[in-house]
Amino acid sequence: MYLLDTCAISDFVKGHPRTLLKIRSISPDDLCLSTISYMEIQYGLKNNPQKAPFIENILDDFFSCIHVLEFTMKDAYCAGQIRADLKKKRTPIGPYDLLIAATAIHNNLVVITSNTNEFQRVSGLVCEDWR
Repeated sequence: MYLLDTCAISDFVKGHPRTLLKIRSISPDDLCLSTISYMEIQYGLKNNPQKAPFIENILDDFFSCIHVLEFTMKDAYCAGQIRADLKKKRTPIGPYDLLIAATAIHNNLVVITSNTNEFQRVSGLVCEDWR
């Protein structure tokens, strides 16, 4: 199963050809979104009110077809371990990416992102760039 990062959702909305092709080739049952990415998307929509109504309709339809994973205590525990490991290595990542990575690891998911440089720092995390 796949966990779509915020940039993968952005690529979907923008109609990036490779991302669209890949999403269409995978069952919606195998696609997930973290509530962390959902928050980032909502923030982006609030900062772009002229485009938000059109984009919200597309996203609402898409999100109703895939799994949306809430951030749990087990995800938080995993995030704490990842953050400590990255601090020891002096290779931190952004706080939201950390939470998304923890969700993926805890749920045994592949992160789909165009931000692979950040996510590849997390040991044990599998990520793909569909862009």
